[in-house]
Amino acid sequence: METKTFSIREALDTGWNNLEGHFKTFAGAMAIILVVSLISFLLNLGTSLIGTIDTNLAMEVNILISVLSFIILFGLNIISMILYYGVKKIALKAHRNKQEIKVSDIFLDYQIVLKLLLFHFIILIVGLLGLLIIGAFVVLLATILGMAYENVVVVGALIIVVLLLVIYIVMRLFFTTYFIIDNNIKLFKAVECSWKITDGVVGKLFLLNVILMLINVAGMIFGIVLGNVFITQPFGISTMVGVYNELDSPEQKNVSDSLVIKNNDFTQE
Repeated sequence: METKTFSIREALDTGWNNLEGHFKTFAGAMAIILVVSLISFLLNLGTSLIGTIDTNLAMEVNILISVLSFIILFGLNIISMILYYGVKKIALKAHRNKQEIKVSDIFLDYQIVLKLLLFHFIILIVGLLGLLIIGAFVVLLATILGMAYENVVVVGALIIVVLLLVIYIVMRLFFTTYFIIDNNIKLFKAVECSWKITDGVVGKLFLLNVILMLINVAGMIFGIVLGNVFITQPFGISTMVGVYNELDSPEQKNVSDSLVIKNNDFTQE
C-alpha cells in the first residue's frame, strides 16, 4: 500500500480558507471557550484576593476556599479542553462541507467525551511513569559514570534520544482524538488508526506543529488575546483537521475503515 503524505503549504492554505469561509461559526465557538477561560481567571483572582483582603479568616475557612476553588478550576479546565475538541468537530464538518455547521456543534456526545478523557488519563499516567523511570535511569547513569565531561556528553546524548523517541510516539498518536471525534470508535482502535495514517509523515507533521506553534505565539504577541483566540488557534485546528482529512482520504480510507468497521463498533465502548 502506498504511503500517504501531505503538503505543508497546502495544509496551511486549506486551513485558512476553511477558517475564512466559516469564520462566524468558529468565532462563536471560540467565544464560548473564552467565556469559560474568563470565569476560570476571575475565580482564581477572587480566591487570591480573599486571602489578601481578609487575613483574619480562620485557617479552616482558607483551606475550604482553596479546595473548592481548586475543584472548580480543575472542572473548568476539563470543560475548556473538551470544548476545544468540539472546535475540531466543527472544523471536520467545515472541511467536508456536507452538513450545516452550527456553533452548538462544539458540544460533543458524552460517549466521545468519556473516551477523550480516558485517553488523556492514560497519556498522563504513562507520561508520569515514563518521566520517573527516565529520571531515575539518568540519575543512576550519572552516578555510575561520574560527572566527567565525556560522561556528561553521553548522558546528554541519551536524553536527546529519549526526547526524539517521545516526539516520534506523540506524532504517531497525534490523530487519535480526531478518529474518536470523527467516528466515535474504541480508544485503542483510534490509536491504531492514527498509527497507520501517520506512517512516513512524522517529520513533516512535527514541522507543521512547530510552524503552528510559532503562529500561535505571534498571535499572542501581536494580536493580544483576541487575535490568538479568534484567529490563530482556530486556524491551527482547521489546518490539522485538513491534514487528517488528507491522510484519511478515500485512497487511504481502507486503512482506517478496516479498523473502524471491524466488529461494527462505531458507537460502542
